[in-house]
Amino acid sequence: MTSKIPKVGEIYKTNSSGDLEIIYVKSDTEITIRFVDTGTVKVARGGNIRGGKVLDLDAKRICGVGVVGYGIYTPKGYPNAYSVWSGMLRRCYTPDKGYIERRYKGRGVYVCEEWLNFQNYAGWHEGNYVEEMQLDKDIIKLGNKLYCPEFCRFVPKDINTLFSTSCNTRGDYPCGVYKDKRRKNKPFSVIISCKNKGDKKRKFSGNYSTPEIAFSAYREAKLEIIEEKAKLYFDEGTITQEIYDALLRYEVVPYPK
Repeated sequence: MTSKIPKVGEIYKTNSSGDLEIIYVKSDTEITIRFVDTGTVKVARGGNIRGGKVLDLDAKRICGVGVVGYGIYTPKGYPNAYSVWSGMLRRCYTPDKGYIERRYKGRGVYVCEEWLNFQNYAGWHEGNYVEEMQLDKDIIKLGNKLYCPEFCRFVPKDINTLFSTSCNTRGDYPCGVYKDKRRKNKPFSVIISCKNKGDKKRKFSGNYSTPEIAFSAYREAKLEIIEEKAKLYFDEGTITQEIYDALLRYEVVPYPK
């Protein structure tokens, strides 16, 4: 039995890209269609149309905001770029009520319009990615909440994690300060753990009588560690002058937003 050849004007459903409309039929293997939701026009095979397998790369399929787009960059061909891009979108737009939402979406962190299209992000990624480094959005501009080409850079993992402020877990006390209920004298604790490339793990800790004194000690230790890391990575050529200067400008504040 011969399958029915789609006719102009007919509407077909797809498995993941909404409805499509048939706008021109040359043969069952060369049919021009238009996706109803996006208006994207492309040529498809009749078998794929009937099976709902035609994919619209302009559809917002990633977290309801991101599109793969049409171009040279594909998820399979550029898996590293796609992993970083999709991870960035999930951090900002996944409807999660846990840690990720509090740290990103709940604080108003978002992705620029340009990077909602994978083709645009992947082009930037190819020219800027450094192996084994992580995408950072706020070293160049402290407190930045926008993922965009202007402010994003790839930095070593331990530098990226060093700038975590634990906004959602520290409670009412200044950044880096925790209250230890087991201690009656000096109940306010400070702990900083870090590890430089090739070095043993370094740990700074102390207990103080007030949160203000504890934060002062935390700030002094944190700035010292940042300066050491900046010099280490800059001297070995891992980070640029731009990132090095930004690290030295970093401000440790008691209540970061």
